[in-house]
Amino acid sequence: MARILACLALVCMLANQTLLARDPERPNRPSALDPLRRLNPEDRLRQEGDLVLRDPLAMAGELQPPSSRANSPAPSTVLVRTVRPETNDARRATRTEPYGLTEIDLRRIQALPEVVEAIPARIFPLEVRYLAGRVPATLIATNTRYRDVTGIHLAAGRFLTPQDDAQQQNVAVLGATVAAKLFPGRDPLKKVVVMGRSHYQVVGVLRKQATSNTVNQDRGNTAVFITLRTCQARFGEKLVMRAGNAWRVENVALHEIRVIVRTREKVKPTVRAIKALLQRSHRDKDWEVTVLDWTAK
Repeated sequence: MARILACLALVCMLANQTLLARDPERPNRPSALDPLRRLNPEDRLRQEGDLVLRDPLAMAGELQPPSSRANSPAPSTVLVRTVRPETNDARRATRTEPYGLTEIDLRRIQALPEVVEAIPARIFPLEVRYLAGRVPATLIATNTRYRDVTGIHLAAGRFLTPQDDAQQQNVAVLGATVAAKLFPGRDPLKKVVVMGRSHYQVVGVLRKQATSNTVNQDRGNTAVFITLRTCQARFGEKLVMRAGNAWRVENVALHEIRVIVRTREKVKPTVRAIKALLQRSHRDKDWEVTVLDWTAK
């Protein structure tokens, strides 16, 4: 009897397979994996638990299994800054000739093997105006990743986006102190402020930042953020700024580059590589390199 039942089960299974082969339109039997099949590949990785996709700062640009996340080395930040060179050259002493970090420096640093990403910024003082109100501030022209690597937080609205940069949009994010002084008791979002000769719509306001000697987050309270391409288009290469009772001309392409290094163990060789690049391409010592979150001896 057992053999007869086994034979009947085998016949039924073969018949079912024959029907499926003849009718390819027939829907498949529901499966526990069906919800995963409907997800895009990135979400499937998260749901299935095989791999976890993380942003460049969290995992240095790699896919890692969950079991290794706890032991994965943390990336480190290296700050490369423009400094005024000490020179006897009369033309360079007037600052009408370019000095400091350049776009070429940025691309060369980005190409180093242990660099995950490099975030450029152009930084200078200016006045922000709204109606009769005037507030001194620091303009920081950068990209959307600056917020992530410096740890600044939004109180309202949004930060800069890649689309803002690509389209050179006149949008601005205000630091907490700037927003409070220009718009006391009012909502700054969607208001239009003036910087230089251009008008900018306020799309975001930062939360008040705690002072930090390491990353100088206090600067974020008195800052106004726009995209780097917008800054280059609106302000040009040379800046004319007041220094006390005098005026000076500054011609600096980039004031800083924040470099994310894959692991702490790779910081020292990466710092040496950055210094070697800059020494070869700069006539004067118009730059400096600092490791922000640990001391490279």
